[in-house]
Amino acid sequence: MKIKAHWKILIENQLPLIFGYVGLTLMFWGLCALYGVSNQVAIDLVRFTWIPLAVVVGYRLITQYQLMKNFETSFMEQRLPPKPHGPLMGYYWQYLVKEQAQYANEQQRLQNQLRKKTDYLKLWSHEIKLPLTALQLLAENQAQVPSNDLQQQLQFINHQLELLLNYERLADFHHDLAFKWLSVEQIVTPIIQEYSIFFINKGITPKLSFHRAQVLTDKKWLRFVIKQLVFNALKYSTSNSSLEILWDGHRLMIRDHGIGIASEDLPRVFEPGFTGHNGRQQQAATGMGLYISKQVINQLGEKMTISSTLKEGTTATIIFQSAHIKTL
Repeated sequence: MKIKAHWKILIENQLPLIFGYVGLTLMFWGLCALYGVSNQVAIDLVRFTWIPLAVVVGYRLITQYQLMKNFETSFMEQRLPPKPHGPLMGYYWQYLVKEQAQYANEQQRLQNQLRKKTDYLKLWSHEIKLPLTALQLLAENQAQVPSNDLQQQLQFINHQLELLLNYERLADFHHDLAFKWLSVEQIVTPIIQEYSIFFINKGITPKLSFHRAQVLTDKKWLRFVIKQLVFNALKYSTSNSSLEILWDGHRLMIRDHGIGIASEDLPRVFEPGFTGHNGRQQQAATGMGLYISKQVINQLGEKMTISSTLKEGTTATIIFQSAHIKTL
């Protein structure tokens, strides 16, 4: 701010005090005239009070100018100004301290969020390179790439792209919901068909058991969660085993008979970026699939749990509210 602008504001700020002094002086002069008191009394009043008034106005100008300079300097240096004198300015200063603390916390939160997103993108870019590298090797070593191998690697790529896109959509989740009554079987069956190449290549048999029930949910987001759970089950299942998808009253259970999850890893499976022992062994996991699925399920108003026994298998369970279930 320019110096002229500083002084203009400061002088305007003194005008109420000056006008008040003039008004009181005129009122005293009027009272002297009303009661027949000599005008000399009013003149003496002005003569003996204008100097204290000038001192007060000058002090206010200097202190307020210094206060403005301190605020301006602090703003340029992005720091808090010194605590000003006076209860009113002290109150504003305390409020400014609280606002700065809230701003710093918000900046820290955004930086942490950005760092996590950057870390995830690095993991994701690494994982999506794996099927691309596999396709490149297949093309280099074979004149004709088998259809099954090609489809499987393309499914890996599609799965990772869908995971990344839905991770980005989480921030605007509530604007993308459309709740309807849907049959669980109608959601699950197309997913089994979509992942049929994985079932075939690993010799895994799907076992489905549904009752005539509908759930009140968002089709796209529930489908995303179930796809993630089925994909994980296929990924960690042993060859020539089975994968069970069962509806039990108010629960949808997806159970595999695979390598299972270590007991020390179970409490952390929903943490962002956590891959656990299985992910480290396979070196092909972002640790974001279950985290995103858990966030989605929470937003849909349902619950999700994971239970597992090492070397025996894992069961992922989606628990629906009773008000969200309708038996046909």
